[in-house]
Order: sequence, then C-alpha cells, then structure tokens
Amino acid sequence: MKRGAARATGSAERPDLPRSLYPTIRLAFLMAIKLSVQQQSQLAMLSLLPPKIQRIQSVIEQMAGDHADEAVVRGMVRLLDEMKAYASQLKMNGLAEAASAMASTGRRGGGLQVKVRGLRENMASVRMNYDMAVRRASVPVAGVHEDDPASGSTPE
Repeated sequence: MKRGAARATGSAERPDLPRSLYPTIRLAFLMAIKLSVQQQSQLAMLSLLPPKIQRIQSVIEQMAGDHADEAVVRGMVRLLDEMKAYASQLKMNGLAEAASAMASTGRRGGGLQVKVRGLRENMASVRMNYDMAVRRASVPVAGVHEDDPASGSTPE
C-alpha cells in the first residue's frame, strides 16, 4: 500500500503513528493530571508575575544607582500592592505577606541605601514565596474533590 493512501480498515481518523507508541499515548491520557479550579486560578495569576518581578528588580537597581525618581518608586509600590491583593484573594498567604512587607519597605522614609538593602532582602523573600506558590499550585492534592464538603476545602 502506498504511503498516504486511504486504508480499507477505516483508520483514516487515526494518525499514522508506530504501534509501539499507542500504549504510551493511551497511558498519558489516562494519567492526566487534574488540578482544582483554585490551583488553575493560582497558576494563571502566577504566570503573570515574572515580568512584574523583573520590573520591581529593575526599579531596585535604578534606586541603587540613584536613577529612580519618586514616581517610579510609587509605581513599584502600587505593583506590589496589586500583587499582594491578588495573592491574598487566591489564598497564597506567604506571597501576599512578602509583597506587603516589600511594599511597606518601599513606602518608608529614611536613607536610600537602607531602603535599597531592605528591598533587596524582601525581593529574595518574594522570589522564594513565588517559587513555593508555583510548586504548591502545580501539584494536585490526592483524594481532594472540590464538590465534597468533607474534604476540607471550604470556600472563604
């Protein structure tokens, strides 16, 4: 039979894959990882954070080089407040707390170098909490169903 010709067995809807791959593909579909709706929401929000974190890091470096004015710093603080609000809505309390601490460090007065050092330390905390939140949101919890009120997942 020529390659690309229709087969008489009716397998036109199935792609031409080697027979050895069919059990692997079938197993992959059966073992699909299912995340809860809350985990999907968390991952969607967390996927938006890396550019924001990069912008915050850039503002800190501008502050260290004495190139940032107050408007840029206020924009960074607003970004941190927004990050805190979204994280607390989605029950990522560690990330919300770290963002809140960083925002309060950005708001406070005092010497510029002290502020930059505090922001750098808080940035490490935000990155650590971000990594933990991604890890926690991407691992499905075994045996927990959202429909089941006895499973411990209560809406707040």
